[in-house]
Amino acid sequence: MQDLAAGGTLYGPLNYDLLFAGDTPKPVTGHAIAATDLTKYQVAVMLANGQISSDFTGVSDGAKCVIVAQPALAGQNVPFFEGGCFNDAALTWPAGTAFDTLAERVRFFKGTGIKIDTIHNA
Repeated sequence: MQDLAAGGTLYGPLNYDLLFAGDTPKPVTGHAIAATDLTKYQVAVMLANGQISSDFTGVSDGAKCVIVAQPALAGQNVPFFEGGCFNDAALTWPAGTAFDTLAERVRFFKGTGIKIDTIHNA
C-alpha cells in the first residue's frame, strides 16, 4: 500500500479491511443491542428478542446469524450486516464453533443473504 498525501501531510500506509469478496449487491445492514461483548466482523446470532449474541449454543445453520460491523460491549447499540458476500479470512467465528473450513462456513450460510468466499488474486 502507498501512503496518502493530504494537505502536505503523509498518512499511511493505508491498510484496508478486505471484508467483502466477490460481486454482490450492496450489503444489507441493520443495528441492534449487543447481548454479549462482540468483536469487529464477528459472526453472531440474532436472538428472538432482537439482540445480538456471540453465544452459538443450539445454532445449526446461519439463518439467524449476522456479521457484526464494529466492536461493541454488552448493552451497546451495534451495526451489523445481514446480507452480502464476505471474505472468509476477515471474519471472526465464535470460539467452540465447528466451522473450521471454508466449505463448512459456506454450507452454514446456505439459503441466507450471507455468502462466504475468499479474495481471489488475478
